[in-house]
Amino acid sequence: MFRAILWISKMPVMWTIGGQHKNNFQIFGKFDGDASKTQIKAGYYTADQKLIFGVTIDCGKKKWSTQVTDPENKDKDHVKNSLSGDLAGECKSGEIFDIWLKIHQPKMMSWIFNGQGLQFKTRKTPFRHGQTTIYRERL
Repeated sequence: MFRAILWISKMPVMWTIGGQHKNNFQIFGKFDGDASKTQIKAGYYTADQKLIFGVTIDCGKKKWSTQVTDPENKDKDHVKNSLSGDLAGECKSGEIFDIWLKIHQPKMMSWIFNGQGLQFKTRKTPFRHGQTTIYRERL
């Protein structure tokens, strides 16, 4: 069993869970107050509360980062930053926001915040068609 959890610190945000659809999770909300002090954290966890894949959005710093459980220290539940970058837009009071977690395969997941993909690395995935192997590049 897996579940998604959302934390919002310094809470100038109203939010609702949009639901789950075929391993995609959507969260919708509205910034209510000074959004520059808002930090949004969302995560996908195992049933025993171990992080699979998380995201932090720091509206004040206009930055984002993704987190994973360090595979070398997973017994200690050691979390490390995976990727980080700049937000494409600002978090403004009164504006609506959305966060999506898309689960493509067990080890292929991506976060989206207000239409901005929060990843920049790609990987080649092999697909077989008879005797031929075709590689597709994916985010």
